[in-house]
Amino acid sequence: MAKNFEDTKWHSYTSSTQTMRTWAIRLKTFEDVPEEFKSAFPDAAKPFPYTVLIPEDKLSRANKRNKQMICAYDDHFLLLEQIDDETESVSVQFADVFYLERGMILLHSWLEIVTASGSYTLTFNTTNEALFNPIIEKIRQGMSGDRALAVTNGGEKDTPDLAQFDYLESVNYKYLNYGRKSIRPTDAVVSIAYQPEQTIKELSFFQQTIFRRYKTSHLAILTAQELILIREPTSIRTNRDNTDGGIFTYIPRRQIRNMSLAADGENAPCIMEIALPENEFLACEFSSANEELKRLQQACEAA
Repeated sequence: MAKNFEDTKWHSYTSSTQTMRTWAIRLKTFEDVPEEFKSAFPDAAKPFPYTVLIPEDKLSRANKRNKQMICAYDDHFLLLEQIDDETESVSVQFADVFYLERGMILLHSWLEIVTASGSYTLTFNTTNEALFNPIIEKIRQGMSGDRALAVTNGGEKDTPDLAQFDYLESVNYKYLNYGRKSIRPTDAVVSIAYQPEQTIKELSFFQQTIFRRYKTSHLAILTAQELILIREPTSIRTNRDNTDGGIFTYIPRRQIRNMSLAADGENAPCIMEIALPENEFLACEFSSANEELKRLQQACEAA
């Protein structure tokens, strides 16, 4: 046990104190903007945009990063990054966003924005995840374009019908919550396709499973505005893995050029391939016997 404050000072500074110094913070005025970013920041912007500063993290072995700042306006975002002694900036219209990926693995979270001009990634501590919700909401709303439909009833917005997720309560409660929380208030669920986990290898001893290797489950959701893909951080896991979290990909339907299903054989996995502009592709593997996937494709083609 430590005898005095000096005995605990080193541990306190190098662990919790240093970690908190790398946490993202919200900036509310131009005066809050770091000096190195002010010359590239439009200080005349009124009102002040929703802005989040991500301090640099040079000590993390796996997730080192430069100092970054992202500002969300009504129709575009501004991203500033300090690289060495230079400040680089990029401004992208929401309409030019191909898709958005939001990931979370324990305390490590990230936001990747894939656009016509490039891909931009922000990493941050999961503790600060709520700070990025307004930015994600603005981008999702803006990148949906003309498909952003608000359903009204007597002047009040209706909440989306989430009944299609109900059966997941007894199948995969995590995806039930993930799916429901992914639907924006102004959107509508068209079709969903849930892929259960698939065992690849199993080792039993006296009728007790002692080792199992399997393909993880995932969920695809087609809404009036988006195609949403939800998966675990790894596609192949064992029963000894304990990594928790999820990866959410939001694709505006206006950017989908084609969605196709292909399988090499009768019992081979079915690959859902999503073609986007500029030769961008996304793929997701399903069982060839998954009837929900076929209905989802038909719904996408019918719209």
